[in-house]
Amino acid sequence: LNDRRLPFSSKDRRAISRIARYHRKALPKQNHYILFGMNRELRNKVTILASILRVADSLDYTHQSLAKKLKVIIGKKRITIEYTSENKAALEEERFNNKKDLLEKVSGKRVVLAWKRLPKI
Repeated sequence: LNDRRLPFSSKDRRAISRIARYHRKALPKQNHYILFGMNRELRNKVTILASILRVADSLDYTHQSLAKKLKVIIGKKRITIEYTSENKAALEEERFNNKKDLLEKVSGKRVVLAWKRLPKI
């Protein structure tokens, strides 16, 4: 929030700090002090970006770069994330199931993870 080396306005810094805050901790609520002073449009953007970051963070939970390819398929009723790796990433899948809630809330769709094995060469 206070690092001036990156060329962001004060407004953008506050938005980025809120996205970072919600990607790891509790879900945003209308009465959270951290959302005060933001108009509805910016609050919605922050919430959407935080939901995407939550899911992305969960997909590399062990920081071992297990995913070799990701594909997102957005349907009418669900969002499917195809996760291609050599082996099933159990910890990432568990974390994904715990962190997809915000994306489901903002999209109004069910969010699922579909694991695909990396083809052997």
